[in-house]
Amino acid sequence: MEFIKQGLAFMAFSLALCGTAAAQLVKGTHYDQIDTPQPTESGKKVEVIEFFWYACPHCNALQPALRGWLKKKPADVEFRRIPAVLQDSWLQLARTYYTIEAMSLLDNLHY
Repeated sequence: MEFIKQGLAFMAFSLALCGTAAAQLVKGTHYDQIDTPQPTESGKKVEVIEFFWYACPHCNALQPALRGWLKKKPADVEFRRIPAVLQDSWLQLARTYYTIEAMSLLDNLHY
């Protein structure tokens, strides 16, 4: 059930990025507010996490809008990426991400 809620939250965020006006989303109808927020790695900042897979065409299609949003994200927002591993065959691409991150090459090699 938690996975479904996270997926719905991701879809709402994706729609907002792709041009759907956030004003059209209604609390209780399109989303639920979490009363006890999940602790974040960044402390008190709002944390936006992109779960992605390098071979996913949808993840790839979202990148231009995401890059645009990252250029103007609010100061109280911390963004981080986590490669998704839903099956063993995805492990190598996750390792690739962490390798280029460790080598400080994300700006040049990520998307």
